Amino acid sequence: MPRLIDCLTCGQHKEHGARGLCKSCYGVAWGRRNPDKRRAATRAWATRNPWRRRQDFLKSYGVSEQDIERRFLAQGGKCAICRREAYGSARNTRSLHIDHDHETGLLRGLLCHSCNLALGLFLDSPELLRTAAEYVEEWKDAAETG
Repeated sequence: MPRLIDCLTCGQHKEHGARGLCKSCYGVAWGRRNPDKRRAATRAWATRNPWRRRQDFLKSYGVSEQDIERRFLAQGGKCAICRREAYGSARNTRSLHIDHDHETGLLRGLLCHSCNLALGLFLDSPELLRTAAEYVEEWKDAAETG
């Protein structure tokens, strides 16, 4: 039977990890003290469990592989923004990034790396994206009129 303690960090009555901490708090503390080992362990786990990692990711957003496949087919295998075809030898759902609304967690669509990165850099802000588009159009017009 596991030994239970009152954790010094979270204060909950849980299974003992070490040093007066519960298992989860001890794991967090160990990771902070050993960032290189934690990163290596995380990479090793991800390499050993590629499907589990993907399933956990999809589950966190409340979608299934079938939901992603349906979205991929609905988008014609292309990025939802720039409409470029999926890249890579697989040319499947894994070659596009799953985009979601950061406030609601809902799936928005599948994006290429560049469009996904751009949305993030613009903080998913429609106002910033519109301002950026106006800026580019203004300078394009100025260059054409000379």
